[in-house]
Amino acid sequence: MSAAVTVSPTPPLSQAAGYGVVVGVGALFAASMIFITRVLSKYLNEEQDSEMYSTANRSVQTGVIMPYVTYADLRSHCICCGV
Repeated sequence: MSAAVTVSPTPPLSQAAGYGVVVGVGALFAASMIFITRVLSKYLNEEQDSEMYSTANRSVQTGVIMPYVTYADLRSHCICCGV
């Protein structure tokens, strides 16, 4: 019988380089979002607040948003607790 030969693949990047890529892409994304927010605020007079994010900048009443917030909160608890 022949012995089984196992070949372990070499990773394309080292662990440090992988973390650098992830942190770098995250920082680039964050910087671009900050830039876009400032451009919208300065040139289009759009105020970015939590209501704008939760309603996608539409005029939605609080009663319409509340079920979604409750559902998202319950779902996060179920995912967190494994239910």
